[in-house]
Amino acid sequence: MAAALTPSPLSHLDLDRLSRDTGPKARALTAHKIARFFAQKHLPDRERALAADILRRFSFDPEVKVRQVLATDLKDYPLLPRDIATKLAGDVAEVATPVLSASQALTEDDLILAIERGSSACHQAIAKRPKITAIVAGTLARQCDRQTVLQLLANGHSTLNAETTGLIWRRFPEDGDVLRGLSHRPGLPPTMALSILPDLAPDDRDHVVTYQALPDGPPTPFVMQSRRRLCHAYEPAGTADRAGLAQGFHRAKRLGPLLAMRALCLGDHRFFETALGLSVGLAARNTAILVHGGNGQGLPEIYGAARMPDKWLPVAQAAIAVIGAFGGPNKDFNRNQYRDRLIDSLLSSVQARIDADILSFLLSPIDKLVASG
Repeated sequence: MAAALTPSPLSHLDLDRLSRDTGPKARALTAHKIARFFAQKHLPDRERALAADILRRFSFDPEVKVRQVLATDLKDYPLLPRDIATKLAGDVAEVATPVLSASQALTEDDLILAIERGSSACHQAIAKRPKITAIVAGTLARQCDRQTVLQLLANGHSTLNAETTGLIWRRFPEDGDVLRGLSHRPGLPPTMALSILPDLAPDDRDHVVTYQALPDGPPTPFVMQSRRRLCHAYEPAGTADRAGLAQGFHRAKRLGPLLAMRALCLGDHRFFETALGLSVGLAARNTAILVHGGNGQGLPEIYGAARMPDKWLPVAQAAIAVIGAFGGPNKDFNRNQYRDRLIDSLLSSVQARIDADILSFLLSPIDKLVASG
């Protein structure tokens, strides 16, 4: 394996070229070499200070290409002096966007200033940052265009509080793409989650019903419609290969927590195990060991890793305990007896923590669910 290349120290030739050669191409090459030299981990303070002074000169270079090279080379360097970072961040978009999208040298105030003064391209660069605070996210949501807001919603490393999601909803109440982005943000206010359901595509409704907290009270027609849709996809299949069935739903991108939990509540633990395993990339055998073994400690671990709803974990634990009482996952058992035992277990142990409507949905036969809609 070839050794990694290490930038060589600045030579007298480099400094001589810097002072004599005024061509933009030569300046860009020299700026690139000095930026790489400056970014070395174990550089003596004196040499780093010298390189930083030269980089400051380059940040004022009249040629955009030179400044762009500098921004691209330095955007990921965590110890970049703030004055250089802010100079580049306030430049034209070609220079500013690399720094705005990544530089840790920029403060929250620097980013807000860039939002107020920058172009749409600069706004979108900020919306792609690996970490966006609630204040910066709120400023983007309030002041920037639709494309920037979509980028912000898609960035899983952005912090969006209830005020910001509400602001986005008020700005784009009928924009399907924005509503879809909102529907996939964790922790939407329950009223908002319920209100946007009618304007979402069916798959996005399923996501909201499964992952978002909804207001207390009887389920709305859209909530019931989403639940029935998932149940219809699962119930008619009569194959004995339950793991294969789950894999088919996974390939079709229809295997969600709602379907996995309903399968478990009907006694189809193989389907449930496969769903969890596919979510976390774990082999079926190892998934089954975690779900059914470990003195009950393995199930919460893999359940959480699969991003299953916290509110349903007690139901899953009760179901696995009932399967254990029937002899374990490798024993056949009567599904009706299993369901009756599970209902008794839930009513006696976790009634106060589980919504009665959710229990009814997870445990009811499909014909009753259809009739209730």
